[in-house]
Amino acid sequence: MGNLFSATGYLVESPSDLDELITESTFGGFEDMFQFDYFGQELIGAVHDSGNGVELWGTFVSMQHQPYLVALTPAYRGQTQISLTNWHIEEGDQNQYEFFLEGEDVKSGEEVVCRAVNLLQYGSIEALETRETLTVGLSGLMLKGRVISSSANVTEDSWAIEEELWELQRRFEEGDASAEQEFLKEYEKFIKKISRSKSNPEGLPHVHREFRHIEDFPDQSKADSSVEGGLAKNSLYRITGEVLDSRNFLNEETDTELLWMYVDVGPITIEIVINRDDLSGEPVHGSMLTGICWLEGFIGEEVQ
Repeated sequence: MGNLFSATGYLVESPSDLDELITESTFGGFEDMFQFDYFGQELIGAVHDSGNGVELWGTFVSMQHQPYLVALTPAYRGQTQISLTNWHIEEGDQNQYEFFLEGEDVKSGEEVVCRAVNLLQYGSIEALETRETLTVGLSGLMLKGRVISSSANVTEDSWAIEEELWELQRRFEEGDASAEQEFLKEYEKFIKKISRSKSNPEGLPHVHREFRHIEDFPDQSKADSSVEGGLAKNSLYRITGEVLDSRNFLNEETDTELLWMYVDVGPITIEIVINRDDLSGEPVHGSMLTGICWLEGFIGEEVQ
């Protein structure tokens, strides 16, 4: 399984890899820095633009008058936005300097939990409390995924079954009694493959969409043990949905091939980014994607 860094094109498989990335990010330059009042403690937020929507966000605290990095967060800034009401912000389970946003999607009523990537640019939590709703750019960093169906491979399978049916029918007509039961079995399989309906126009196997918050990830101790002390549970989701669009792109700093997908998971439609090596199968329009992702949110400016 990949981790949050590999999902955005950075190789972080050990503490030394993380130290190297921290050094490169810190001394390679953060383009923007923000001061944040965290209940009387001053935090400094910083962002490094890696290109093509990939960003690194750092959180610093002052120790002995020197900035000390306490969190480094990879992120993807997409274009898809939702509006959250009844929202609140809380600290992460394993790092008090990571913040998570929880609220109710105005359109679907779905509860959504995501990492508040750019919270520190707003100066304080109190500065946001006057907003009844928050506009949030939502995206998911997928740790591991696979394409579980597509119109191309289902059609190919259906043709193969159809050819076998013709052969069984020929044998039955020539007097092979055993071919009758085989024919009925294969015919039932064929009908299931090509059955068409308004909700399933291409005859794909029925796969339920899923958007489920994993409150207690079973392999949490192993999921990302080299990074940030392991994955906190707060915004980890298991998703299954229909791929509406997809494209390859690069992390311009590492030349790592990434894959962007626009996925309908039922209550919402979100942008998913994954390292190409961590995806099994080839997504096409109408195929179904399933996997585990880390949900991230960019808080937008207040709509007047």
